[in-house]
Amino acid sequence: MPVQKTKPLLRSERDLCYNFRDLYFSCLEKAGIEDPTKVEEENELRKKAETFGCLKKNDQYKRACPSSWVKYFNKKVIMEKRRQAILDQINAGKQAA
Repeated sequence: MPVQKTKPLLRSERDLCYNFRDLYFSCLEKAGIEDPTKVEEENELRKKAETFGCLKKNDQYKRACPSSWVKYFNKKVIMEKRRQAILDQINAGKQAA
């Protein structure tokens, strides 16, 4: 498989990418959707995302960011939520003791 070469994004293009990413993730949060990778896989989540207007934001996000960045950001947000849940459990255990 050939390596695809892409030109680096300009600062303004990166800022646009980050902005659309944040808008999309904020929309998912309002919709109560925790895993952005499942929106396209599960009809129920897709309908919920559509109701909140997240699908349009997802399209903007995917157009503004390189696909490798989209994959990275989507995985990163999941890992951050898992990490926070673990920290919350640890802190709850400390407070109970």
